[in-house]
Amino acid sequence: MGDRTSLCVVSPHFDDAIYSAFVALTLPGLKQRAVATVITIAPAGKVTAWATHTGFKDTGVEHLARAQEDIAVLAELGVQPVHLGGVSESSASLQGAVEEFARVFLAAPQEWVFLLPAGAGRHVGRVARLCRRILKRPLGQMAHPEHTGSRDALRRRLRATPGAQWGYYVEHPYVTFDSVSELGTRLRSADRAPLRRVQYEPDPQAKLHSAQGYVSQARVALGTTPAEQLTFASRAELYFLR
Repeated sequence: MGDRTSLCVVSPHFDDAIYSAFVALTLPGLKQRAVATVITIAPAGKVTAWATHTGFKDTGVEHLARAQEDIAVLAELGVQPVHLGGVSESSASLQGAVEEFARVFLAAPQEWVFLLPAGAGRHVGRVARLCRRILKRPLGQMAHPEHTGSRDALRRRLRATPGAQWGYYVEHPYVTFDSVSELGTRLRSADRAPLRRVQYEPDPQAKLHSAQGYVSQARVALGTTPAEQLTFASRAELYFLR
């Protein structure tokens, strides 16, 4: 991090930062640690398969519960939770979240290193999408549009901010459907700058403890058995840094 004293991990949704950048958030010697979550609100009364599958009657109730989980998990780690107010499945709300991010963090950008989501996941071209429609078979987990949208919008704002410094963390579980080398190539091309790939091994038990704090998501995202959840928490974390 050089002479930077503080770290902010941008999390598209509640839990992405802990699942994927736990090591970064627990580095010693940081003056400030923050997780800025982009999508923090969802409309009341809207029912989705994910909300139902994780035990909620609608997305509004789901996001309220997940926000409280996030506050509790990050407080235990001494990390500041910043909820940016983006609305689930509303690209129009993203600009408001970016402005809130700028208000909180960009008054003194020289103090911070920002880690953005890399946008991991299978990137499927036109021919592959056509084959998927014809064959009616999935082609692996797609890159999450709210991850790539958050990355791109905040990267544009950071590029326009003198003194801003950023890198990327690779999201679990999406990376299991992506080529890390190809992901690095995409990031370097978009940044028009060299990036070095860094790998860290988390403390599995410590990471699992925090990840399980997102109680509503744990069985679905981490696995249904203790062994599966420990395997998830043991996976190496990958970063692309300047």
